[in-house]
Amino acid sequence: MTEEHLNQILKQALSPEIDDSEIQIRRKGIKMNRKRVLAWGLVACTTLLFVAVVFILGGSLPKDLFDGSYEEVVSKNNIFAVTAYAAELPDDVSSGKFTGLCQSHSSQGDLVHLPFRFYISGENIETVKVTTDKCNIYYAVPSTEEEVASNQSNNTMNDGYFILCDNGDDYYEHMVVPGQSFEGAYNEEMSFGMSVPQELWSDKYDLRECFYETTYQVDGAILTIEVTYTDGSVETHHYKITVGRVYVPLDENGCPVFDSITRFVDQEGESGTIGYLLTQVD
Repeated sequence: MTEEHLNQILKQALSPEIDDSEIQIRRKGIKMNRKRVLAWGLVACTTLLFVAVVFILGGSLPKDLFDGSYEEVVSKNNIFAVTAYAAELPDDVSSGKFTGLCQSHSSQGDLVHLPFRFYISGENIETVKVTTDKCNIYYAVPSTEEEVASNQSNNTMNDGYFILCDNGDDYYEHMVVPGQSFEGAYNEEMSFGMSVPQELWSDKYDLRECFYETTYQVDGAILTIEVTYTDGSVETHHYKITVGRVYVPLDENGCPVFDSITRFVDQEGESGTIGYLLTQVD
């Protein structure tokens, strides 16, 4: 199976029941947690007010404010959730909860990088470990035009730099398939998805059937997500992957919106495509 054949698979299979000319994929930008922005703003304003009052009264500032011994006050609320976009931690969400997947832009997807991704969003996270007991996982991080230009000629199936396009705007990603497990420092901009080893790819000639049959290889996989917080505590949850026809809502113009995939089609006539969802086991 050639690379050109693989690229055709996704273009014809991602939206099987929607005309390609109508597809309008919305890519959300990285969002900083609102609580974090407000908290830092409050700290900055309070510090400036304190310095001004001390100056007016002719006092002196605490020595430890400048000698490195001043202790930064941080949130003690250790929490993470599996989200459709980066830094998208819903209010009042319970830790470990799955809130949705996003479907990446069609030019990103192939049998190595199935186009359904999730992020790990949370507070006080130091490291993450993501493991699957079936097939492989991949991760993607934002890259730059310079990095892509320097590394694209060395791309391999499991480690590559890609230039992509969303509504006419170019952006860049580095995608890696580490195998069945990833472990490393927390990066809120890192997304994860499932990867099917080449030996499990369908040999169906029809591109749509090939994509569907290959996607079903990840059905029933158990993902283990282990998060280590900055205070040394560890939280672990398990999630089951189920493949099926996921519901894709339509906007006011009748175009599919892949911003957040949260459920399967459950009514006749609903728009959808073959994909997968995560169910929290514990």
